[in-house]
Amino acid sequence: MKAVKVISIVLLASTLYGCAATQVALEKKDLDVQTQMSDTIFLDPVSASKKTVFIQIRNTSDRQQLQITDAITNNIQSKGYKLLDDPDAAHYLLQVNILQAGKTDPAAAERVLAGGYGSVFIGAAAGYELGGSGTAATVGGFLGGAAEMVANSLVKDVTYSLITDIQLSEKARGSVSSNSTHSLKQGNSGSTQVQYSEVGERKKYQTRVVSTANKVNLKFEEALPELKKGLSNSISGLL
Repeated sequence: MKAVKVISIVLLASTLYGCAATQVALEKKDLDVQTQMSDTIFLDPVSASKKTVFIQIRNTSDRQQLQITDAITNNIQSKGYKLLDDPDAAHYLLQVNILQAGKTDPAAAERVLAGGYGSVFIGAAAGYELGGSGTAATVGGFLGGAAEMVANSLVKDVTYSLITDIQLSEKARGSVSSNSTHSLKQGNSGSTQVQYSEVGERKKYQTRVVSTANKVNLKFEEALPELKKGLSNSISGLL
């Protein structure tokens, strides 16, 4: 009798997790890519002669092989802008830094976007799989955990993200004054406040772009082209 009960519990747990896995597989069978910008940037219209831009793209993520320069420059050139090698001569300066590229938790991606340019992000690299939200509690125990492990090994709800900070500068008609305050940490017990002001000729705008790709059992190689497309379209849309 005990053996029958054990078998029944195993079958029930397997059925529940099998249903959950099937539901995820059906709901997430198509690649869903979204690109969002933390802050809107409006630039003043300029004449064709001023449509010049200097582009600086950096990648401080752990995926140094990621190449996105061509996609961004091609999109900007297609809009009639001329790329210059001299930042002083260009009307616009576009500075891009890729902060993270890889697995993420959808909730973490939302927090990163809400934080905006320059904010610290934690947990963006955490993977998300079926059962990660506590599904095992519906059955509980070792047998439920075993069934969850089997389901997780077959069906994974995977999200990848591309997190990028952007600074865009444009020449102003007059002088531009700016003030900045920084807190520099000194060990674990204190910090030093540094303040400076300067007068320049450029107005600066900052924003963060978060691109996410979601699909069941998604691989980074499949997500990357669409992530790059979303990012490059978003950046070129600023000009």
